[in-house]
Formats: sequence, structure tokens, C-alpha cells
Amino acid sequence: MQATRERRTERHGLHIYNPTEELEALATEYKSLQRQQESIKELLDDIKGMMIETMNGAEEVVAGVFKISNKEITSSRLDTKALKADHADLYAEYSKPSTSTRFEVR
Repeated sequence: MQATRERRTERHGLHIYNPTEELEALATEYKSLQRQQESIKELLDDIKGMMIETMNGAEEVVAGVFKISNKEITSSRLDTKALKADHADLYAEYSKPSTSTRFEVR
């Protein structure tokens, strides 16, 4: 990574920083790591499935130093679509804008 940051273009005896080269190198590394992450997630999902199968329906199992649980959890969520459809005035009164940033490398 440091070698990438130190990459410079020689022009008129000056070292000129080339952000395009650095971004391309970083994007290449980023995409490579994303592919590895996807492969690792698939492996984790496979292992998780095998563990759940091996637990034979038990909610909790102690295996050596590990305590493994597979429990159903119920939670309540507000149905904002229904609220907006049935009570648009309340929805407008209590909703607030939310801003986020999406980072993508294509």
C-alpha cells in the first residue's frame, strides 16, 4: 500500500503525485478483497449450515470451549408503508429525512 502512495510521475525534475494511478491500484485491491470476502462468506454459510444440521434442532450446544446457539428471535418493526397509506398525516408529522452515502467501485 505504501509503495502505491509513493508512486509519482517525474516531470521537469519534480515529483508529481498522480491520484489516478493510486485510485486505480486501490480500486484493484478493493475489488480483489471484495471477491475474497464473497468467497469467505460462502464458506462461512456452508459451515454454519453444517453446524446447524449437526445440532439436530437443539437451540444451544456446548462444543469444547464454544457455546453455539441457533435461536429464533421475534422483534417488532413499524410497517411504514401501511402507516403512510392509512395515516399519511401522522407519517408526514413523524418522519424525518435521512441522508446516507453509497460507496461503489464498478
